[in-house]
Amino acid sequence: MKKMTKLILLMVSIFCIGMLSGCSDPQDELMILMVKGDLDAMYLNQFDEAYLNMCDMTKEEGEQWYAEGIEYDADYFAYYWGISDDSSVYYDDLEQGLKDAIYKICDTISKQAKYEVKSAAQQDDGSYSVKVVLQPMDIMQQANELYETYEPLLTFWEENENVDYEAISDEEYLAFCNEYGYLIVDMVNEVLPNLGYLEEKSLNIQVELIDELWTTNEDDLANFHQHNIVYP
Repeated sequence: MKKMTKLILLMVSIFCIGMLSGCSDPQDELMILMVKGDLDAMYLNQFDEAYLNMCDMTKEEGEQWYAEGIEYDADYFAYYWGISDDSSVYYDDLEQGLKDAIYKICDTISKQAKYEVKSAAQQDDGSYSVKVVLQPMDIMQQANELYETYEPLLTFWEENENVDYEAISDEEYLAFCNEYGYLIVDMVNEVLPNLGYLEEKSLNIQVELIDELWTTNEDDLANFHQHNIVYP
């Protein structure tokens, strides 16, 4: 079969809102506000007035960046579950209805993020290390456990066990991926109401002065994202 196994990747889908406007003498509380504002924007699609002023952006611009982030998550979701791949069927090739359903799942999951920005401390190099306590979400672990026994999927594989995936046309294979994708969506939606949380993790996010702007470190945000939604 063509790339229909679940993929376990370290790739993190991430978008960075952290274009933080500068302050000549920032205090710890300001660093906490910056990081909390970034996380609220990225995961909850929430923007308070102080954060918008700090970033010199409108709520509409923030919401657009949030939507772009969810699109990245949706792309990764499809790739992880084998709905799309990196050679035959890309995320953009999928039916719009399927992409909308995946987007809705990722949007719902994102807004269940739980974290608390605890403290900030200035480092020797002048940057700030901001401590965040995160509750990682277990939804993909639950979906993985269901995958092997999910009856609609078992029926789907049984009905297609004799298909020569190398011989069928590109159109037939795309239709196959779309059909499979809707089943994955249904499966994840079945466990979504039971979304739970794993053991808390304490992470540090650096805020550093770059080109006279205080900016959250992209690698630290990517690390946070990887721990927020755990893909087994």
